Amino acid sequence: MELYDNGIIDKDGGLFSEWVISGDSTFFKSERVPSPNGKNAFAVFERDYKNAEYYIRIPGGDPSFKINGKWITYGPPFDDSLEYYLNSNEAKVKYPIKPSSRFIPMQKIGPDFGVAPEKRDTHLLKCLGYAVVDQEKEDWGLIKHQYSAGFYNMELYLPGGDTLRFRHFGAMGINLEVFRVPREYGGRDDVFFIAQDPNSLYPDLSTGGVYVVRPRYLPPEPHSKPSRLGEQLQRPPGHTAH
Repeated sequence: MELYDNGIIDKDGGLFSEWVISGDSTFFKSERVPSPNGKNAFAVFERDYKNAEYYIRIPGGDPSFKINGKWITYGPPFDDSLEYYLNSNEAKVKYPIKPSSRFIPMQKIGPDFGVAPEKRDTHLLKCLGYAVVDQEKEDWGLIKHQYSAGFYNMELYLPGGDTLRFRHFGAMGINLEVFRVPREYGGRDDVFFIAQDPNSLYPDLSTGGVYVVRPRYLPPEPHSKPSRLGEQLQRPPGHTAH
């Protein structure tokens, strides 16, 4: 089961669910139809896109539409020119997914741990050190293999001046990312999300999940004056406006 930008889930190579958008957890089978070919290929795609309630193209997959309550997916043979165009950035801008993405884009703020420590941006998150628990080295002549797992000692610098210190277990990499929700989507600069991936080789040491770090007492956010419609909706039942 995989989740895509407009919230449609593709399962087992052909079943779609509209759960994120509509709340309906039913899986729908998409009917394979011949991909438009020849001089009318672009016109047929344009028509299907215009008439579609949903449009999705899974990376590496085929265009799928929901038209008049029915799911269809283009199948072979494919028109080479149309296929090439739909893979272009121009097509992604002109024919975005439908409905548009319901997911809030997260702002990744953690440093790139693939970069040398002296070149990392550590003004928000810093790795203080690494304690090895398990390691392995192999030398096969031209191929050298090195593996280690252990605990990373981390510091997260919070906007209010506090420092959060925590330990994280990582194997073959730190397997940790830190995010914020951008302010334009209702996020705050002092609320962080730490995502950690578990490692099945070390179930007794490795933990996973998403952890939220926020102030103990959140100061009130300024609210704009409600609209006239908003005032009506907020009035208790039976209250009549004058």
